[in-house]
Amino acid sequence: MVTKRKAHVAVHNETGENVVTIHVGHKYNDYYKDKKDFGGELGHGQTTNESFDVNYHTGRFTTGRDWWYVAFTTEDGIFYQSNPQNGRDIIDGLEQVCFYATNIIGGGSICTTGACAHQAVGATRAGLPRIITAGYAAYGGAVGLAGAVGLVVTNTMMNTESTAGFKQHILRTEDAGKVTTIIIRKNEVIFRSTSGVSKTGVMRS
Repeated sequence: MVTKRKAHVAVHNETGENVVTIHVGHKYNDYYKDKKDFGGELGHGQTTNESFDVNYHTGRFTTGRDWWYVAFTTEDGIFYQSNPQNGRDIIDGLEQVCFYATNIIGGGSICTTGACAHQAVGATRAGLPRIITAGYAAYGGAVGLAGAVGLVVTNTMMNTESTAGFKQHILRTEDAGKVTTIIIRKNEVIFRSTSGVSKTGVMRS
């Protein structure tokens, strides 16, 4: 029997700096897509006041898996993203998106590597000006460009069915109704659930 479940997700900052933008994407194969753009400054050692729910299945006949993407910007305007090394064949796709995004704003390419599906590039371009304008207006100042790019990249990642560039961290029955904490550091991202812990690398752009 397949049972639909929900878990809560919060983010804890261990970067050593204030973090000004956080983006979390979760996919349970083709069934569910959950995304959260956390706003407001999060100091080192702090956890987001709000959490968000992600959906998944448990049961004997479930075939899905939980896939995660995390991106954040520190107060100095540097953009970081999770880097599980499972999407090296589609780096060019993200480079096109980020080059396009940053040049709309008027800056150079701040995010030059990463992972997203090639086919998402063309489909996403139509909506980039609106996304970028919103991101730039929301974050402004020194972090405006990185914050806007974070919105673009996360939306691009979530708008494809591919899991390339996503980290697998499986949620189980005992995680339902509990908080999964994502710990962000400058060199790794840690997913800590009741059922277990997963880690992945981080790429600075």
